[in-house]
Amino acid sequence: MRKYYSFFAFLCIFFGIQTGFARSAQDSFLELKTGWALWDPYQYQVFIEGQQPLLTGLDVKLTQKIIEFANMKISYEFSLWSDLLNSLKQGTKDIASGASYSEERSKIFYYSISYRHEEQSLFILRSNHLGLNFRHTDQMLSQFNKKKFRLGITPGVIFSDQKLLNWIQNPENKAQIVFAEDDGAHLDNLLTGKIDGYIADRISAATDIWRLHKGDKVFEIAVVDKTPVYFIFSKKTVSLKTVQRFNDAIRKLHQSVAYRKIIKEYFHPIILLQTIDTTWFRVVEYLGIFAFAISGLIIAYRDCATLFGAFILATLPSIGGGIIRDVVFQRNPVGALKSPVYLGIIVTTVLIGHCMLWVYDFYKKRVYHETQTDASELVIKRQKFLSILLTVCDGMGLAALTVSGVVVCVVVKIEPLWLWGGFF
Repeated sequence: MRKYYSFFAFLCIFFGIQTGFARSAQDSFLELKTGWALWDPYQYQVFIEGQQPLLTGLDVKLTQKIIEFANMKISYEFSLWSDLLNSLKQGTKDIASGASYSEERSKIFYYSISYRHEEQSLFILRSNHLGLNFRHTDQMLSQFNKKKFRLGITPGVIFSDQKLLNWIQNPENKAQIVFAEDDGAHLDNLLTGKIDGYIADRISAATDIWRLHKGDKVFEIAVVDKTPVYFIFSKKTVSLKTVQRFNDAIRKLHQSVAYRKIIKEYFHPIILLQTIDTTWFRVVEYLGIFAFAISGLIIAYRDCATLFGAFILATLPSIGGGIIRDVVFQRNPVGALKSPVYLGIIVTTVLIGHCMLWVYDFYKKRVYHETQTDASELVIKRQKFLSILLTVCDGMGLAALTVSGVVVCVVVKIEPLWLWGGFF
C-alpha cells in the first residue's frame, strides 16, 4: 500500500513540476499585440529593394529593447492611434506606446513607468511668426482668440498643459480647431493655408518638415516643456504582474548604453530644422565657399597661373572636399552639385578677383616706373599681403564649412560626432 502512495505522490510532484515549467515558459514568452501608425521618427517603415518593409523608429527600437529585457515577444499591426485606443478598450490589442498621462485614461488602461520624454511646439509659417509674441500659455491663448487663430490638432492627443487642453476642449473655440490624423497632414494644411499653425511633438514635426525640405518656410515656437511618455496596457488582457515585469525592463533599459544611443540617434531632425534650409545656414555655406575661392585665387595669382588654373585652384578647396565627403557618405545628389549657386559663387569670385588683381598689378607697375621704387621691396610687400589674406580666407573657409560638415555628419548619423564632424 505504501508503494502506491509513494507512486501517487511521485506523479503529483512530476506533473506539478511540469505544470510549473509550462506556466513559467508561458510567462517568459508572453506575446503582446500592438498597433503602429506612420509617426516619423517614432514609427515608420524603411523600404529596401527585394525585401519586406522594415518597421523601425525611436519607439519601435525602444520597445524592442524593453521586450528583449523582459523576455517577451511583440507583434505589430497597422492601426491609427484612435483605433488602437479602442482596440485596447475592447481587449483585441494589449499595449500601445507614446501615451501621455490623464486621469481619464488611467481608469481605462494600466500605465507603465515613463520610458522617455517629449516636448511639444507650435509650428507656423515663417512669414507669420512676427505676428505671434508670447512668453506663457495665457498670452498664447489670448492671441489665438484675438487673431481667430486656426489651430491644427491630432485626435486623441493629450496635452500636459491644462490651460491649453481646456482651451481646445472649450466649445466656444470649436470653429478654430482643425483636426487631422497626423503631423504630415497638419504640415500640408499649414502650407496650403487651411490652418495658421499646429501643435505637435517637436521631434516628429521637425522630421516631417526636414524630410520635405520646408525648413525655410516653417517656424517653431516651444509651448510645452518636457513631459513624460508611457506605455498603456489593456486591463482586459494584461495583468498587473506583466505590467510590473515590463516596468523592470524599462528600468534596465534606462541604465543601459543602448538607451542613450537610440535616443541620440533620433534627435538629429531638431538640429537640422534649425540649420538646413534656413537663411543663416545658407549664408554660412556661401561665405565658406567664397572664402575658399579667394584662397584658391590667391594661390593661382602667386604662382602666376592662367585663368583656367585659377578656376581649378578656386574650385578644389571650396567644393572639392564637400564632393569627396558626399561620395564617401553615398549622398545622392552630391550637395555641391544640386544647386548652381555654389559654382556661380566660384565663377563670379574668380572673374571679379582676376580682374581686380590685374588692375592691382597694372597700378603697381605704374607706381614702380614713376617712383623708381625698388622692385624687390614691392615683391616682399605683395607676398606679405597675400600671405595675410590667404590665412584670413582659409580661417573663414574652415570655420564656415566645419559647420556644414558637422551637419552632414548628423544627417548620416556617423559616430563619434566630435571626431568625424570636424574631420569631414
